[in-house]
Amino acid sequence: MSQDDEAAGQLPAFISDPRGVARRRWPWLLGVAALGAVATAVYVSQIPVSYLASATLVISDQQIPTSFVQSTIVNDPLQKIDALVGEILSRERLAPLVEKHRLYANLRKNTGMIDLVGIARANIFVAPAEAMGPKKRGTPANVFLISFRDGNPRVAAAMANDLATLFTAAAGKVRGDAARLTTEFMKAEKDRSERELREQEGLVSEFKERYRGELPTELGANTSKLDRLAIARQTFTAQLQAAEQRLADLEKLGDLANPASPYARLAALRTKLVSELAVNTEEHPNVIAVQRQIEALERDVRGGSASSGDPSHEIALRSARQEVATLRAEIARASSDAAALEARVARTPEREEELAALLQKLSVLQETYVSNLRKLEAAQLSQSVESAQQGSRVEVLDRAVPPSEPERTRLKYFFAGVAASLMAAIAVAILFELMDPVIVSAKQLEDELGLTVLGSIGRIG
Repeated sequence: MSQDDEAAGQLPAFISDPRGVARRRWPWLLGVAALGAVATAVYVSQIPVSYLASATLVISDQQIPTSFVQSTIVNDPLQKIDALVGEILSRERLAPLVEKHRLYANLRKNTGMIDLVGIARANIFVAPAEAMGPKKRGTPANVFLISFRDGNPRVAAAMANDLATLFTAAAGKVRGDAARLTTEFMKAEKDRSERELREQEGLVSEFKERYRGELPTELGANTSKLDRLAIARQTFTAQLQAAEQRLADLEKLGDLANPASPYARLAALRTKLVSELAVNTEEHPNVIAVQRQIEALERDVRGGSASSGDPSHEIALRSARQEVATLRAEIARASSDAAALEARVARTPEREEELAALLQKLSVLQETYVSNLRKLEAAQLSQSVESAQQGSRVEVLDRAVPPSEPERTRLKYFFAGVAASLMAAIAVAILFELMDPVIVSAKQLEDELGLTVLGSIGRIG
């Protein structure tokens, strides 16, 4: 490293001679220090003395055990305090307090109420107790301080206490409003779920009424009825066969011995027709005439218009014919009923799926309604607890008292100003030393003149 570099890296020579600097620059040192002290004194005299009074608030827990009454309000102390701060710092809340305590009387002539409220708001402080100082033993965790700064200690304490009262009142109002809104919300939800439940019950009832006979619960009855109809049809069929046989027997076993009997005449005409066909063709007039007579007589026999002359035989024939007709009608009715039942049974699986969907939705709506009803009851009970002031609430733990000492004394400001004045004086002396350097050592003389110092004498006088 060169000599110039070493010189550049060294401190100024006057640093090693502070007494010499003081002798040379004492007028400036004294002048700057005196001027700074005077300015500090003037400034400190203008600083208003302020007092900070604090009231202690505690957030107490619900008085009734939560195992009996579950609160519907979220118990978050920080969130609660933030909400309450916003509540009490509003202009509607602070303006009456500013008027009550006649705050900032010297500013009232030229300052509106909005600005005065803003000044008051700037002097309100809310913070956890540990943020304001060391926590005392046994102090609850949810403890907060509400403080107010003012030049009058009594006014500061009175304002802090009034703000604490506002806090407690606002806390009760906020919790009461929250409980009431929760109750109203749950009541609306309960009413909505009840309407949906009633509508769904109406749909289920309408479905059951519309598809009566096709429902899954009627499948067993329909199957049993089909079995009974099948048995009835078999019975009616057997009875019909027997009745038809009796009718045929009665028709064949007419009074053949009586020549006037229609059956005897019909038998004679049939015998004659066989004889005519034996000698003539079917187009022969005699054959045609006999066929017409047979057809006319058969119509009379079937219609019952022909009389055999035997009243009992005619009654038996009519009774047999009536029985055959009745049995045929019963068989037709049973077949129709069975076909209708079979169609219903075939549609039962489809109806079962549709009804299951309706019932599933009904079950969900019932559960929702019951759940909302229970929540409404819990909300109403919680609201009753809040109305009785048995829930979690903000209470005043310690009221504010007028502070005996100001928050920051003027003496501290004065000492700080004097220290700043001394630093400014030293800075001015150093500045002059740099602007007007002097030789204070033999080494500095050798460096400046390039000569070797052979000796030196002390300061004379």
